[in-house]
Parts: sequence; C-alpha cells; structure tokens
Amino acid sequence: TTPLATAATLLYCQLAGCAIFNLQELQVKINLCKSMTLEAARAELGSILKSSMTQGLRLVVLLGSAPPNLRRLCDASQVPMDVFDFEKISEVAQSLGTTCKRGFQLLLLTEMSKGKAEKSLPQLVPAIDEMAVMVVDKASLPESHILEAARARLERPSLRSSLKLLAAAANVKPAEDVAPEMEVEEAEINSQDFQYEESFGSDWEERWASGPAELDENGKEIKRGLINAKLVKYPSNPKDAKNCLQLMGGAANAPCTGIWTSFRPLIRPTEVEFEFTVNGKVDMPNASVVFTERPFEGALPDCKVGLQFTVRGGMQLCGGGGNLVRISNDGKIQNDKWNKVLLKIDWADKVVVAQVDTRGKGYAPAIQTVPFRDASCVGFGALFIYNTDTQATCWFSSLRIKQSEADMVLTDTDALAARRDLADRLKQREYQMAVDADMEVGMKMGAIKSTTCHGMNLAMEQAANNTSGQALG
Repeated sequence: TTPLATAATLLYCQLAGCAIFNLQELQVKINLCKSMTLEAARAELGSILKSSMTQGLRLVVLLGSAPPNLRRLCDASQVPMDVFDFEKISEVAQSLGTTCKRGFQLLLLTEMSKGKAEKSLPQLVPAIDEMAVMVVDKASLPESHILEAARARLERPSLRSSLKLLAAAANVKPAEDVAPEMEVEEAEINSQDFQYEESFGSDWEERWASGPAELDENGKEIKRGLINAKLVKYPSNPKDAKNCLQLMGGAANAPCTGIWTSFRPLIRPTEVEFEFTVNGKVDMPNASVVFTERPFEGALPDCKVGLQFTVRGGMQLCGGGGNLVRISNDGKIQNDKWNKVLLKIDWADKVVVAQVDTRGKGYAPAIQTVPFRDASCVGFGALFIYNTDTQATCWFSSLRIKQSEADMVLTDTDALAARRDLADRLKQREYQMAVDADMEVGMKMGAIKSTTCHGMNLAMEQAANNTSGQALG
C-alpha cells in the first residue's frame, strides 16, 4: 500500500527467483509516451507468461498505483482470460501449446490502499474473486536502509536469501487498534518519468481524434468539413518549410473542435514544448493548446482547465479567473514564420513559466509566472488543440510533453523576479526617455525653454511681465 511496501515485496520476489514483468512501464509507453501499441504489449506479456509456465516460475506482474484494465490485454491466443483463474491453468497452458510445470504462479503487485483496491480491482482484474489477496502492513517491513543494503548486495536468488529478508527487524511496532478513517477519493496520477514526442507523422491519427465538440456556441451542429486536419509541408518557402499538421477552421466561441488526445492515468508534466505558426483574426483565440483534468462534455470550465495557451493578438496564457496574460516578449508573430513555446510547470504552486522564441534565436528569458486557470486541477487527462475563427489556420510541426519528478518544483523564482524588475525598469526608462524627448521638442519651440538672460521660461516671463504691469498701473 506504500512505496516502501512495494519495494520490499519486489525485492523479496527477486530474491526468491521470480520472473518480473513491469506492466506499469508498458502502460506508460502505451498511454503516455504513445510509443507502443496494445498488441505489442500483449505479445510481450504472452511471451513471458508462456516462458514462466514452461519453466515453472512464479510470474510477478507489476501494476503500479494506477492499474490498467487487464481485460483489454487478454487474448485467446496470447493471454487467455482464464490465466487469472488458477484452477484453469492446465487448460490455459494447453491452449498456448505448452505445459505448465509445477511451481508456476501468477502474482499481481499493486500499490493501492485497501479501500481503493477493493473498489477498483474487481473492475480491472478478471477472476479476482477467486484469488488470494494479501495486504502488506508497513509495520511488518524492515527499515528502509536495510532494504537499500539488501538491494545493493542483491544475492543469488534462493529460498535462503529471501528468508533472510523476512527475518529482518520490523520498521515500527504494530499500531494499536484505532477507529478506521474515512478514505478520501484520490485521482490516479502517474508517478513515472516519461516523455511524449509528437512529430505529426503519417500515423498521427492513431494517437489523436477529431473534436470532441460537435456543436457551435448556439448548440447547432458544426457543418462537416468546416474544420479539418491534415498533413502538409508548410510554408511554401523552402527555407522554412516543414512537415506539419495543418488545422483549418474553427467555430466562434466554441472550444475543443479541432483535435484531441487523452492520458491515463493523469499526468503531471513539468515541461510542454511545441512549434507552431498561425494565420487568423487577431481578436479571436486561435492555435489554442489546452490541458484539462477531465474530458470535454460541453463546457470547458467543467473540465478543470490547468494550462491554457492561445494566440489572440499575441501569445497568451489564461490564468486564474480566466485572465489573459501576455507571454510574447521577443517580438510579434509573423505569418509563415515558425514560433517555439516552452512551458515549465510547477505542480507545488500550480503555476506556469512561459518562454517564447519568435525569431529563431533561442528562448527569451522568462519574466513571470501564470497560475493555473483552475487551481483544483490535480493532473492532466486530456489535451485539445483548436481554433475559434472560422477562417483561421494553424500549423504544428512538433509537440513534446515531459514529466520528471526532479523538476516538479521550480527553484529559480528569484531569477524570475529579478528579470521582471529589470523589465519594469527598462520600460520605465523607455517611457522617461520618450517624455524627455517630448520636453526637449517643447523647449526648442520656446514653450518652456529657459531664456539666457534671466533664467525664466516663457510662461514665467509672461507672468512676471503681467505682475509688473499691474504694479505700475
């Protein structure tokens, strides 16, 4: 039920000579990196399953904290569903064209609370009612340094070495009986580092779907063909031309009408980077890139929007309360010129730091943080790309999404504040220089320029003359 319990159990299985199959890693490749097909994962599982049966080994399948639906992995010729029912193992072996040697067992290792496991596993694991279930109590585990030492000197798998681990002193004394606490419903969040790289090749439709929104702001169905996505080489200038995805058209004030993809379990990316260009009305949001916790079902705010990028008179992020924050700080977007955007995400404070490159000279320094649009967003489960101008077209040549545990918290906030202060001072300096220039022009016209004989400007001289005339009168 804890990372320590998972580590201890896995170490024991390794010392006992079990075969280990990390299905959690394959799930990341399938659903997050999108670099492996379900068929390929099924083939890998089927291969080690058949090998373990033939050799009479215990096979430990690591499910992680967000187990996939194992029914989807089942296949009569590679991973029969009856393999999860021990009483039918002989029949399964026969259907796979092998024999099941004595000693074979199938073990599923998952890192979940007891309550969550009781609720979700029956929906994910076939024949779980026929299985023996064991919950590892943290009070029975050795201290973490003992586990680290045992892992460092990983002995030859044997019954003796596994029993030595079991004989290690427990970490803490068993807790006294206390009233059970109410379990809080927790979202399934990926804890594995990964990187998803999308170059929009010929197989892009295997990872992306159109829509999902099909209605405009008035609830009418969007005409078929009004919005379409296809692969092109753009722009026409050979020097800048790239293979990319072209998304043409949109619906006014209607989000999520272009293309989208999903992530399960929820991800907490620390970096999002993409390259794009766009043509369209400057007063309407286009080339929008939106990450949400929930899938779109009619209203964007209901999706729990975390990160929302859009182009509306320049590149902007939509922060808390829907406020648009301009992030273009190295020049204007030019037609047919590629722009790069790098978004770094701090999940501790739920803020985004944006950097842009519109000139191909590298990213301009970041000067501010932008809060999530919805601070209650705990992870990203969907990504949408769309326009809202019916005449707009945007092009995306690449997209990269990275999650790294080491980068969950941004540590260079002091530098951001310093750069923001410097930018503010430069703006003030430019403003003051403009004012001084205007004043100089006025002085040359004689409006406020001091005279050489008495040091008064024109207004002061007139006022002095009027006073003198009144005194003489």
